[in-house]
Amino acid sequence: LVSRVDEIWHCAASFKFQERYREEIAAHNITGTRHLLDFAVLCNHQKVTPVFHVSTAYAAPLREGLVREELPITMTPFRNRYEWSKQEAERLVSVYREQFDLPVAIFRLSIIMGHSHTGRASRFTGYYDVIRAIYLLTHSLEINLGDHFDRNLHLRILAKSTVRLNVVPIDFVVEAMWRLSRSERGAAWIFNITNDHPPLLDYLFAQACKPLAVTGITLVDEAAFQQQPMSGLERIFNRK
Repeated sequence: LVSRVDEIWHCAASFKFQERYREEIAAHNITGTRHLLDFAVLCNHQKVTPVFHVSTAYAAPLREGLVREELPITMTPFRNRYEWSKQEAERLVSVYREQFDLPVAIFRLSIIMGHSHTGRASRFTGYYDVIRAIYLLTHSLEINLGDHFDRNLHLRILAKSTVRLNVVPIDFVVEAMWRLSRSERGAAWIFNITNDHPPLLDYLFAQACKPLAVTGITLVDEAAFQQQPMSGLERIFNRK
């Protein structure tokens, strides 16, 4: 097999992030990466076989408000086991790059959405879970209230309207990775493939509501629920 491989794209990963899945996440994202790198070393004995390792922008070190195109050190903070595993995998890629002179590039992607023109998506995770929850709530109200449903969800969501969500369309991501893989990259080998102008969270909620023709979503902080407790629907939505 090593004689027939021209280049390697490592896109496989577990997206689980909870602490209880630590061993499974490590097996996929760290040990799996080590197996692939061992194979890449064998390939490079015969001819130059570049490795393109797909990572996440949330493995990157953050300093002075900038997400750097640098390797995360062992003390780089992480918010969940997924980010931890991708940091560990990046450091592993760096070890093989230095010890075996392995030709590698790391592509760090942010939050992938559907196609920029068609909206088509191959899977519905991440922010799509929020959109799905809005759809399910709307569908339930249509069935239960019928003609009495005024399309107002009367829904307060625990979220900051000023937060920006770094979403990138899948066609942009694929195009960027492909162009980088075919370019003279010089000494650069880590690339953040992200959105220069990430949209505000309240804008994304408005876009989710538009095709459903619903209104009445308000993003609030915890103080709002202390003043007026959550309704039953709000409890279900925020729990999901």
